[in-house]
Amino acid sequence: MRRRTAAITLAALVLSGTAACGSAASDPASSSVDGVTVTGDFNEEPEVEVEDFDVSDTETTTLIEGDGPVAASGDMALVNLYIVNGTTGEKSFSTFDDERAQEITVTEDAPGGLGEALLDKKRGTRVLMTATVEDAIGPEGAEQIGLGKDDDVIFVADLVSVHPTEALDAPEGEEQKVGAEAPRVLTEGDDVTGFDFSEAPEEPSKDLQVYTLIEGDGPAIPDSPTYVTFNYFGAVYGAKKPFDESFSKEPATFAVGNSQLIKGWDEGLAGVKAGSRVLMVIPSDKGYGEQGSPPSIPGNATLVFVIDVLGVDA
Repeated sequence: MRRRTAAITLAALVLSGTAACGSAASDPASSSVDGVTVTGDFNEEPEVEVEDFDVSDTETTTLIEGDGPVAASGDMALVNLYIVNGTTGEKSFSTFDDERAQEITVTEDAPGGLGEALLDKKRGTRVLMTATVEDAIGPEGAEQIGLGKDDDVIFVADLVSVHPTEALDAPEGEEQKVGAEAPRVLTEGDDVTGFDFSEAPEEPSKDLQVYTLIEGDGPAIPDSPTYVTFNYFGAVYGAKKPFDESFSKEPATFAVGNSQLIKGWDEGLAGVKAGSRVLMVIPSDKGYGEQGSPPSIPGNATLVFVIDVLGVDA
């Protein structure tokens, strides 16, 4: 169900043009770094004014203090990022220009310093980082976005989502009745082991189908980029064996609503509560399309997933 992974340096970030969105807000804040003033609400594109700014060492300042879970070392964080050329004062890059938050590895060992700047910060925090381009990006700079090798650079980073700090071991909630048109889910205890298609339509619907098998009562997955912890079991429609599953391994944490998963997941999981188990029948245009995902998923394949939502960063 995942299209890509991300664990990148700042150099790769500013050259990739990836982007973001979000919903939280706070009171406008102003930086205390000499020569740089930052104003604006959390998760909205900031205004950055630069005057007589010069930096020799990487410095970080917390502009807005969040109150959510903490970004732990080694985790990925979803970040809205705004970058300014500190020498010219011109905007260089902004994730607010598009619809996908950037994933950044939170660790003191991450190149560039931004991973360390976000370490142990709470979700909802806005961080200002100032550095030379050489320290933050590399000796060649990033001329593609207007950052020369001798320039200074300013980062405003909004910590949008972190990995859920709590996750269930299995779904918890009220079982729901499902229509006869849905494939039957085979289980052993809490684990999903397969599907029975014997009474399901031979030709599945061309529309996304979402069936709630267990209705949880935890926080709902929002329609903005958010980390969610799952167990899942996926098969091509009508197949006897899965192409992927996590029940025999460990639950996985992915960013939902961030254009990193197949469309069926992003669309079908919005609003689903933690503790729920859902069955999704996903047409190929919301899955892997004409190209499929060889060798296990052919082109134009309809997919079937059971997804247990075990934790939501909300």
